[in-house]
Amino acid sequence: LHSNHGSYVASVFDVAHDNGLRTGAYVSKSKFSIYDQSYNEIGGAEDITGPDNGRDKIDVYHFDENSEDLVDDFISVMRTEPFRLSFLHLRDPDAHGHGTGWMRPNYLEAVEEMDRLLGRLFDLVENDPVLKGNTTIIVTSDHGGTAYGHSDSGVEEHYVIPFYTWGKDVTRGVDLYTINANSRQDPQFHRTTYTTAVQPIRNGDAANLALSLLDLGNVPGSTINIGEQLSLDGVGTQLPVARFTVTPSSGVGPLFVLFDASASTDVDGVIVAYDWDFGDGNSGSGETASHTYASFGRYAAKLKVTDDFGATGLAEKTIAVRDSHSVTVSFQDGMAPTTDYRGTRDTKIRENSPSEFFGSDTEIEVDGDSDKAGLLKWDLSSIPVNSTILSAEIILEITNGSTDTYEVYELKRDWDEGETNWYQYSNGNMWQVEGANGSDDRGSDVLGSFDAEFAGKDTIRLDQAAMTVIKGWVDDPSTNHGFILLDYDDSSSDGIDFDSKEVSGADNRPKLTVTYTPPVGTAVDEIAEIPTTGMLLTSYPNPFQNTVNIQFEVRERTQVHLEVMDLLGRKIVTLVEDSMGAGIHDVVFNAEGLPSGIYLARLTIDSRVQTSKIVLSR
Repeated sequence: LHSNHGSYVASVFDVAHDNGLRTGAYVSKSKFSIYDQSYNEIGGAEDITGPDNGRDKIDVYHFDENSEDLVDDFISVMRTEPFRLSFLHLRDPDAHGHGTGWMRPNYLEAVEEMDRLLGRLFDLVENDPVLKGNTTIIVTSDHGGTAYGHSDSGVEEHYVIPFYTWGKDVTRGVDLYTINANSRQDPQFHRTTYTTAVQPIRNGDAANLALSLLDLGNVPGSTINIGEQLSLDGVGTQLPVARFTVTPSSGVGPLFVLFDASASTDVDGVIVAYDWDFGDGNSGSGETASHTYASFGRYAAKLKVTDDFGATGLAEKTIAVRDSHSVTVSFQDGMAPTTDYRGTRDTKIRENSPSEFFGSDTEIEVDGDSDKAGLLKWDLSSIPVNSTILSAEIILEITNGSTDTYEVYELKRDWDEGETNWYQYSNGNMWQVEGANGSDDRGSDVLGSFDAEFAGKDTIRLDQAAMTVIKGWVDDPSTNHGFILLDYDDSSSDGIDFDSKEVSGADNRPKLTVTYTPPVGTAVDEIAEIPTTGMLLTSYPNPFQNTVNIQFEVRERTQVHLEVMDLLGRKIVTLVEDSMGAGIHDVVFNAEGLPSGIYLARLTIDSRVQTSKIVLSR
C-alpha cells in the first residue's frame, strides 16, 4: 500500500495498536494479505504514540476461505483474548454475486448464511460477561450489485450499501440519518459526489466511527467522518411515514387532481412540512394540494414529509392522463374485449415440484419459501401498432392473501403453457437459470409490485417501465412473452394464490387493462372499458345548443351513476344515481347557463366507467 501510494498510509490498526490496544483481522479473501504485508513488523510505521508497541499493527492476522471456520476461530479468540479493535470480512455474498448473479438463488442463500453467522456474533456479545455492554458491532459492505457486476456508478443498486450499528451506546431502532441530520444527508434517489457539501453515510465512515467509540482520534490523513462523528444514540428514532391519496388517479386531460396527505403519520414526532413534486415540473406544499395536468402522459407524483426532528419520509403514486382520443381495453378470457376472447395463457412453476406441469390448474401460487412463480400472458394484437401506451394494470382474484410483497417482471422466453416447469420453458428448451431466473429468461426491471392481505379482487398498477415493454409487444407481437410474478427471497414466506384462466367463473380470471392512444389516422372502435352490464350508446343532437339526449343500455338490473363534467373533471350535474332495470334509457341534460365548449358524460356501472364527449355550441 505504501509504495503504491508513494508514502505511508495509516490505518485504524495503526491508531488502535499505537495506543496499546489489541487488534485483529480475520478475512476470507486472500487479497487482504496486503493488510498483513503493509502493517507487519517490516511494513508498519514506528510507534511514536507513548510507549513503543512495535511496528506490527495487526496482532493477529487470520485467513480462511471457509466463513464458518473463520467465525469459529474468531469467536474462540474473542472468548479468551478479545480484541479491542477487530475487522471480520465474510466473502460469500460477493463471491456468489460475481459467480451466479446478484439476487439469484445462490446469492440469496449466501446472504441468509451470513445472517446466521452474524447472529452467532450477536449471541457471543450478549452472553459473554466481558463483551456484554462493552462491545459495538458495525455491519457494512463496499458495494451492491445487479446481474454479475457492480461497476456502473449510475445504477443505484451498485452503490447503495447497508450500514448498521449494534451494541454499546446504540439506540435501538434509530435511523442514523434522523439523528445526524446536521452532518449527514440521505441522498434519497441520487448518487452524491465527494464534493457535495453535506455528505451521505459511506462505508468509509466505519473507520473513524470505530476509533471514536474507542475514544481515539481519526486515522491520520483520512477525509471521511473527520469533522462530526456519527452519533449512534438520540431521539426521534422513528421516521415519518408518507401516505397520500389522489383523486382522480387517471382521466382525460387537462386533468384536475386533488392530493391529500392527511393519512401520513409520525409516531414519535410531528410532521411539520409537506412537499409535493407533481412529476411534470411543478411543485406544491401543504397537507392538501391540487394540480391540473395539461398534457397527456404518465406522471410520478411524489410526496416528502418532514417531522420536527428533520427526518423525512417519501411516497409516490402514478397519475395517468389520457387525451380525448385514448382508448381503454381489457383482456380477459370469456369476458373482454368480447366474450369470444381466448388470448390468455397462464401457469405456475414450483421449486419443490420442478418437473411437474401446472398449465391446467385453476389456481396459481407465488411464494419465496419454497420458490413458486406465476406466469401470465395476454394476446394484445387488437391494439394498433405504433400506439402510445398510457397505463396498464393487472386485476387478479386473490384466493389466499399475503402480507408479503411480490414483483412483476417481463418474460423473455417463448414459453408454452402446457410444457413449462421449473426446469424448462417448452419441451426440451431449458431456462438459463432454473425457475426462469436468468438474465435471458426475464427482465431485471420491476414492472410493478403487489401485496394483497385479503381474498378478493386486487389491482397491480404497472410502472412506467411496463409501458415501454407493452409498447414493444404491441409493435412486435413476436416479443410478447408476458409477465412472471415472483419474489425468490426466503423472507417472502407468506405465499399468495389467485385464480387462473381455467377457473369456471369468467369474471375471476386474470385480466389485463391497457389504456392507449392510437396512432394518428387509425380508426378504432371505442370499446373503452365498456361495462359488461351496460353500454353508453349515443348522445343526440351532438353538438347541441341547449339540451342533449344521452342514451345508454343496461343489460341487467344494477346500480347506475351518470354525471356530466367539464374538461377539468369538475362535476356539473349528476343525472342518474339509481338502480335501473334492463333496457335502453334516455336522460336529458339541460345546459342552460353554461358556456359553449366540450363536456364529458360519464357513465359508471359496477365500478366500470365509460366517458363520452358532448359539445355545447350556441
